Amino acid sequence: MPPRWPRPAGRAERSARSAPERAAGGQRELYPFEPDWTLRPGEALAEILIDRQMSTEQAGSLTGLRPEDIEAVVSGSARIDGRIAERLARLGPPAQFWLNYQAGYDADIARGAKDVSEGAQP
Repeated sequence: MPPRWPRPAGRAERSARSAPERAAGGQRELYPFEPDWTLRPGEALAEILIDRQMSTEQAGSLTGLRPEDIEAVVSGSARIDGRIAERLARLGPPAQFWLNYQAGYDADIARGAKDVSEGAQP
C-alpha cells in the first residue's frame, strides 16, 4: 500500500486562500503587525556603526561612500538607492535588505505612519 502523504491542495482550495496566506505558505496570519509608527533605514545603519564601534569615516573607507553620504542616510536626509545599497552591503546586510527597508519605510510613511526615529521631527 502506498504511503498516505497529504495531498496538495487542489486549484479551488488554493484560490480560496488569500494572497497573504498563499505568500506565507498557506498559513494564516492571525495577528497582522501594522504599527502606526516606523523607523527610517538610517536607524539600522546607525546601530551597525555603534555595534562595530565604527565612525562614519571608517565606514566610508570600507564602503567607498563619503562620510557625508553616510551621515545623510543616518539622519534621514538621503534615501537609500541601488548604488548606496550595494556599498552598504559591505557592512554586512545585503543590498536587498537596504532596498527593502527603504521601500518599507516609504510605504509606511505613505500610509500615514509616524517616524519615531531618533531626531525625527514630530
